[in-house]
Parts: sequence; C-alpha cells; structure tokens
Amino acid sequence: MLHAFDAATGSEVWGFIPNALLPRLRLMLDSHTYYVDATPKVADVWFTPTSQTQRSQSMNGKPC
Repeated sequence: MLHAFDAATGSEVWGFIPNALLPRLRLMLDSHTYYVDATPKVADVWFTPTSQTQRSQSMNGKPC
C-alpha cells in the first residue's frame, strides 16, 4: 500500500492499493510482503493542448 501523510501532523491522509494487489491482501495475514515497492514519481505530462500532473508507481518493479 502506498501511504500519504500530512507533513505537519504525521496523520495519514490517504492510502492506495493497486487493483492487481487486492487478491493478494489475504497473504499478508501471516507475513508482510512488499508489493508497492518503488519511490513514487510525480511529473507534469503534456497531452496537447493541456497538461496534467501525474503520479506513477511500480509494483514488484512493474508499473501499476
């Protein structure tokens, strides 16, 4: 799960679980496994004629 925290309070703001990971959540009852394991990237992406800010993440080394 990718978590976002408020830097001022330390409170969790939101958490993200990729759809592909949902069937595997039950496997974490007995042990912890890293799935969303890369540093998130945020960048402006240009789709002519407008731009958007996008977040990308990888799961087990693959985009999710």
